[in-house]
Amino acid sequence: MKKVYLISENEKQHKAELHTHTTCSDGVLTPLETKELYQKHGFSVVAFTDHDVFVRHHEELSDETFIALNAFELGIPAFSEDETGRQKQVHLNFLAQTPDIEKMPFYNPQYIYQKGARDFIGRIPHNEKIEDRKNQIEWLNYAIQTGNELGFLITYNHPIWSVAEPQDYLSLNGLFAMEVWNTGSCYDMPEDGAAWREMIWSGKNVKCVAANDYHAPQEFDGIQAAVYICTNNFSYEEITDALKQGKFYSSTGPTIEEVSIYDGKLHIRCSPVKAIRVLGVKSLICKAVADFGEMLTEAEFPIKPYMNNMFYIHLTGKHNTQAWTNPIFNLGKYLLDMQMQEFHEFLFLHDKMVAYPWLVQVDDKVAHTYFFERKVSLQIKEIVALGNEYEFKKIYVQFSSSEIIGFDYIFDKGIEEIKRIQQERLQEIEQELKNLSAWAKEKNVAVVFLSMLPVQHSAVDVYDYRNNYARAINSLLIATARENGFEYIDVSSKLENEQGILSEKYIMNPTCLAEDYFMNYFRRKNNE
Repeated sequence: MKKVYLISENEKQHKAELHTHTTCSDGVLTPLETKELYQKHGFSVVAFTDHDVFVRHHEELSDETFIALNAFELGIPAFSEDETGRQKQVHLNFLAQTPDIEKMPFYNPQYIYQKGARDFIGRIPHNEKIEDRKNQIEWLNYAIQTGNELGFLITYNHPIWSVAEPQDYLSLNGLFAMEVWNTGSCYDMPEDGAAWREMIWSGKNVKCVAANDYHAPQEFDGIQAAVYICTNNFSYEEITDALKQGKFYSSTGPTIEEVSIYDGKLHIRCSPVKAIRVLGVKSLICKAVADFGEMLTEAEFPIKPYMNNMFYIHLTGKHNTQAWTNPIFNLGKYLLDMQMQEFHEFLFLHDKMVAYPWLVQVDDKVAHTYFFERKVSLQIKEIVALGNEYEFKKIYVQFSSSEIIGFDYIFDKGIEEIKRIQQERLQEIEQELKNLSAWAKEKNVAVVFLSMLPVQHSAVDVYDYRNNYARAINSLLIATARENGFEYIDVSSKLENEQGILSEKYIMNPTCLAEDYFMNYFRRKNNE
C-alpha cells in the first residue's frame, strides 16, 4: 500500500498565529512591533485580527520570510443578562483567503469600542449596507454564510470565555474552525476544547485552532500556542489554501513530525511526549502512554472500524502542554481521495458492518478495500455515485451473511417476521443489482461478485431460514453475473475444509472469510 500522509515529514511546517491584536484596536504593540515579536518566537505567519476593523497589513508587513494575513475579529455582544448575571458574547475571526479582498462585511461603527479601532471609523472600505448584529443563531448563521461567500475563513473564538453552551454553537453551520486553546483567556476562563469536541461529535467537520489572542506583554509568556501549517509553498494564497484543506495541527508545545497510514496501521512520530491518544466520538480509540520518567516519540495503532466515523490525535507533553490534529471524517473516503491518482480498482463491501482494510492485489496493482460509514448496507446507488466521481475501471461487490438478519432478531420478532423482512430485502437487492448492471454497462466497468454467504452446516432447525436466504441471494448473484457477463466467486466454497464444512471461525464471524480469502489471493500472486 502506498503510504498516505495526514501530516508529512516531507512538508515544511510554518509556525502561525491566527488570533492577535495590535494598536489598531486594543493591543499595545504596533503591527510592525507585533511582527517582530512573533518572529522572535519563530513565527512566519500571523493573522492580524483587530476588533471590528479590517485593517490590511499584508502589503506593508509581508516579505520573503513572513506573511501577514488580513483578518478581523467580529464581536457580537450580549444584549441581555441571564438570571446569573452572565453575558454571553460571540467573537468570530474573519480571515481573508486572498490578499485582494478589501471590503469588510458587517462594518458598523456602533460596535467599535476600542480606542485604537475608533481611529479607523470612516476609513475602512466596507459593504454599503450597515447591518445591526444579533446574538441569535439565525443571524450568526447568516453572518457565517455571508463571510464564506465573500471569501473568508471563519473561526469561533474562545467559546468558554464567551460563556457559550452547546445550544449556542451546535446549530452553527459553515465554521472553518473553533479555538481549543486561547492563551489570552487561559488564566481567566481556560479553554479545554470541550466546545470543539461537542461540535465534531455532532458530525460537524470543524477544525481546531490554538491561538494566543495576544494583546500586551504580561507576567507570563503570552505566546504559548501556535498553528503549524504543513506546506512546501509560501505565498498568501498557498498558506490559506493549506488552512482550508486542514493541512495543519495546533499545539501549545509538542510538535508532530508525521502522521501516516500504511499496512493497515496508523503511524505517528512527534517530539517527546507523555501520551499519544487517538480519540473518536465520545470515546478513546487507542493510546500509548510512556512509562514513569520516560517519554514517547512514536506510536502505531491498527486501523479500527470505528475510526471511519471520526477520529483525531491528541498529544500530551511536558507540563501538560498539548497538541491536536484536525478531525478526519469518513476515513475510507479520505483515503480514496488521496490515492485515486494511482488506483482504480476497489472492493466495495455490501455489508452490515465493514470492518477491515483488506489488501487486494489485482493485475499486479495493489489496491485497498475502503470501508464507509456503518449502515444496514452500502447501497448500490452510492457505489454508482462514487464510480462516476472516480472513474472506476473494476469493482468488487461483496455480499456477506451480515445481510442475513441475525440471531437477536429471532427472539424479538419470530421466524415468520424474519422471513418477511428477508423477502423485502431480496426484492431490494434484486433492484439494486439491476441498477448496478445498467450503470456498469454504460460506463464499461468490470464487476466481480464475491459471495460470503456460508450455508450453516448444522442440524439445528433455526438455521433453515438463514440457509434459504443465503441460497436466494446467491441465486440472484449468479443470475445477474451470467446475464451481464460479470464474474462470480463463491468465497465460502474456497475456504471450506476437506469435508466441505466451514470452520466455526467463519460461522461466527463471516467477515473473516473476506480477510482470509484475499490474504490467500495476495500470497498466491506474490508466489507466481
